[in-house]
This record gives sequence, C-alpha cells and structure tokens, in this order.
Amino acid sequence: NFFPGKKVNLTDTTMYVNKAPVLYMPEYNHNFDDPWMRLPISPGSSKDWGAYVLSAYRYNLNKNLKGLLMLDYRSKLGTAGGVLANYDTEFFGKGDFKVYYTQERQDEATRLPADPKHYQRYFTRLRHKWDINERTNIVGEYYQISDQKNKIKGPGISFLRDYFQREYERDEQPLTYALFHQSYSYSALDVLMQVRNNHWFDQQNKMPELKYT
Repeated sequence: NFFPGKKVNLTDTTMYVNKAPVLYMPEYNHNFDDPWMRLPISPGSSKDWGAYVLSAYRYNLNKNLKGLLMLDYRSKLGTAGGVLANYDTEFFGKGDFKVYYTQERQDEATRLPADPKHYQRYFTRLRHKWDINERTNIVGEYYQISDQKNKIKGPGISFLRDYFQREYERDEQPLTYALFHQSYSYSALDVLMQVRNNHWFDQQNKMPELKYT
C-alpha cells in the first residue's frame, strides 16, 4: 500500500531470489519524512567474506534511545550479530554503545589440527560526552576486544580490520580513556586517564596525567 508523499506499508511480504524465498516480513512501514530505511539490507561478495548479506533493524524506542539490531551472514566466516544504541541522558551527556559478536568458522583447508573449528570474537565499544557547562566537559571511550583468533594466530590479526574496515582505517588501535577538561579565561586544565585495555595494542597507561596550559 502506497500513500503518496506520506508512507509505504507492506504486509505479509516475501522476497524471492529466482524461486528461493530469502526474506519474510510480516509487517513493514516506512515514513517518507524519515530519510533512513527501517530495515537496510546489503548483499554482495568479496574475497575475504565470500558471498554476504548484511542486515539491520533500526529501532527508535523514544527520543533518547535509538539504534540498530544487526544480523549478518558471510559464507566464508559464518553468522554474526550485534546491537548499536545511541542514547541521550539529557542531564549527564550522550553517547553510543556497540557490541558485535561472532563464532567465526575456520577455513578447513588451512586449519591446523590443534586449531578450534570456530573462533570466538567480539567487540564492545562505549563512547560518552558530557558538557557540564560551557567551560567544563568530560569525554571518554571504552574499547574491549576479545579475539581468540588473535591469541592463536598472533597480533597481525585484527577484529576491526576483518569486520569494521572503516573504523580500522580511522583508528586501528582505538584508545580507552576518560578526559576531564576545564577551561579558564587564559588557561586550561586537563586530567587524562588512559588504559591499555587490549594487551596487544601499543599504548601507554596514564593513571592519571595532569596538564595545565
């Protein structure tokens, strides 16, 4: 059902590739005032992933909490999924939380006898910023990567490079830190705490570092 200029509504809908059903949606509504798709699906093929389908469901619980539920399939690696949540506390800042998990399937042609059939790999990220006033703010990021493949194969393996190429290109070793900043009329004070949360990262612990400029 199309409502010109307003929305489209699908009910009891099945998508086919040739004669094979690949997707079923009992109900789907899209408002044309909303620029983002509620159910984005990205099929394709690559050397590292094989044939793949990346899918997500965009939720909007209220004005302060929205995000994505992700479910992906890669023919060479298996299934993976996760959650992205963007939040706004109104009084204590805003940020986003992301977790992504997979039991990555091993390539039987290259798997050694001592290697597991699947690698448990997951990634957790929390970013937050709180503007207390026009001169004071707190910003922090937390990254935790648990990567069984990295432990077995060595530090040359990167979960971000394998699954989130854009994030890897932006920062291949993201920092875990919390920074307090206070500005004055002619100076500023910064208090930085930084932790090497992922042991194979080449980073320093700062517990804390104080800087007055």
